[in-house]
Amino acid sequence: MLVPQVRECACCVAEVGASPAAITAMQQIYNAENGDLARVAAKAFTIDYGTKFPKAVAKIVDELDVLLEFYNYPAEHWVHLRTTDPSRRLRPSGTAPR
Repeated sequence: MLVPQVRECACCVAEVGASPAAITAMQQIYNAENGDLARVAAKAFTIDYGTKFPKAVAKIVDELDVLLEFYNYPAEHWVHLRTTDPSRRLRPSGTAPR
């Protein structure tokens, strides 16, 4: 086992349509400098988009601990843990794909 007792990580596919502002707000959650700032960004997303995108907000709020699990690991691993791109998960940071 590569990392013992790793909690699952979830990918939130929120139904925000083509709203660039909502997408940017979600990106601020998982691109925050640390877990505390990510929680602040999640709270802001809830306030700003709770009425317009209730399903997206519910998914983020309900799964927030799982979505932010990668913050419990060293920062150099975050890019590999939070991506859905398998090639980025496996190669070292800063290296080009083959």
